[in-house]
Amino acid sequence: MILLIINVLFPLFFTILIGWYAGKKEIVKEEHSKSLVDFIILLATPALLFNMTVTKPIESFLNLNVVVVISIGLLLTYIKTYIIYHYKFKKHPKETSQASLMSAFPNAAFMGIPIISHLYGDEGISVVIIGSLLVFLLVTPITIFLVEYHDNPKSVSFKSIGIQLLNLAKTPVIFAPILGLILSFFHIPIPDYITSSFKFLGDTAPAISLFTTGLFMAYTQISLSSEVVLLIFIRNITSPLIFYFVIIGMGITGNLFNEILIVSAMPTASTAPIFSAKFETYEKETAAVTVLGTIVSIFTIGGLIFLIG
Repeated sequence: MILLIINVLFPLFFTILIGWYAGKKEIVKEEHSKSLVDFIILLATPALLFNMTVTKPIESFLNLNVVVVISIGLLLTYIKTYIIYHYKFKKHPKETSQASLMSAFPNAAFMGIPIISHLYGDEGISVVIIGSLLVFLLVTPITIFLVEYHDNPKSVSFKSIGIQLLNLAKTPVIFAPILGLILSFFHIPIPDYITSSFKFLGDTAPAISLFTTGLFMAYTQISLSSEVVLLIFIRNITSPLIFYFVIIGMGITGNLFNEILIVSAMPTASTAPIFSAKFETYEKETAAVTVLGTIVSIFTIGGLIFLIG
């Protein structure tokens, strides 16, 4: 089991380490790291998600129990963090919303895909895709609403939220998997040379994302605080516990149980700083949680795999 855990996790964190080394030695300049982020968000990840949705039968994404479990787990994690930050830390509502988003934003696509595929094969990828989509379709809209509401309550309406969601849906990382699901649902055949091209491009996303996380570690001044520690604890430990009880309550067993639990234990997504920059709030804390949470996940994910293995 220990050897299995090493085989699963070592390549991921070795890639992060190489990214950190490349940043420290200025092999990749700091000003170039943004281009890598753009490549991941606008090209590689959409290609990855499109290929994974369009090449799988639509039935694999229509498991209502999985959708319900992940939705409840994400919402309970989000609400728990919001209550703590609002009542205990007395934080500004925008900071509270960003912190809640981080706690309910697992790095499913970039870390979940290589880990789940290594442990359970392609069958487990549907859980990763469902989790990634629910973050953007459920948790993110709630955060946008709360941030906009606290910025200017009078400007918030169903129309304004709808416009935000429409703009969000137009982004490649959301549009691509939705398009893939639509094509899969209507059984529209896609030529092999098209899917293989998207796969070739998409397969670069996890490695470059983790490499960029290492760059981020090298270029970012990380400060540790009680809030950062708490968010890492919620994301890496408390969230899987919440998911565990929800999964048990829904009666899910077998590999599906393990897949959902492992995805729930992923650290805060490396794209979380994009939202903190968009909202212009909690940027230093978001950077710290993203970087340090990823390092801590070496032990938390490894321990979880050991326990359920």
